[in-house]
Amino acid sequence: MRDERRTTPRFALNAPIQVRTRGGNAVEALLIDLSTTGCRFQSLNTLSPGTTLYIRMEGLSSIGASVVWSHDMFAGAVFATPLSDVVVDHLVARAGLAAPADPAAFRAVADRCTHLAARPLAHASADALLALAEDCRSQAGKA
Repeated sequence: MRDERRTTPRFALNAPIQVRTRGGNAVEALLIDLSTTGCRFQSLNTLSPGTTLYIRMEGLSSIGASVVWSHDMFAGAVFATPLSDVVVDHLVARAGLAAPADPAAFRAVADRCTHLAARPLAHASADALLALAEDCRSQAGKA
């Protein structure tokens, strides 16, 4: 069983976001899940743990965050200031209405994470990828 350190519920999403590093250009990314304290996303840019980010979601101003873990094109970030439950509920409802969950997309992310976790890498990164794969498979079954 994996070590569960989260203290707030997470919501699986499949929503476009923009991610910008301090002094960098914004790049398109895909929000995989969201909680009041952080998120996981997929981006073409590889980010190092500790990197300061600004995340922009449709309908919100930029949110300051810091990368907690990263591997290949996946990353987890903690927000500098937690989002309110009302904001998270709004974003989840909005993403659900704008783009219904696509089981194939969740399965594709799960397969990619499982494949990446099989490579030699830091234990924490492998655990994070396997957790993401498990979550995506669970969401694919619900969609």
